[in-house]
Amino acid sequence: MLTTVQADKVDALKATSTEFAAMRALAVRFRGLLRGGDIELLDTWLGDAASSGIHAMRQFVATLRRDLVAVRDAYVERAGLRSFLDANGALRLRP
Repeated sequence: MLTTVQADKVDALKATSTEFAAMRALAVRFRGLLRGGDIELLDTWLGDAASSGIHAMRQFVATLRRDLVAVRDAYVERAGLRSFLDANGALRLRP
């Protein structure tokens, strides 16, 4: 969560840079996928990021695509562990 000062800075950057706004939107969507979104939307996200025209995003997509199986496996493994993790991602110990 952003502080008020941070949110104001992000808003100012988004207002002055369409590239920043697009990159932030892609980053927020990706974070949502990793934090429990529908992994099937990853292909859509990869296509959107690759066609965004943002060099860093295109490179990131290329890196992910090199081992997409591992990316999907890591997501599935994390999803399976969610029932054992607390809100901070720490392992819950059960008596």
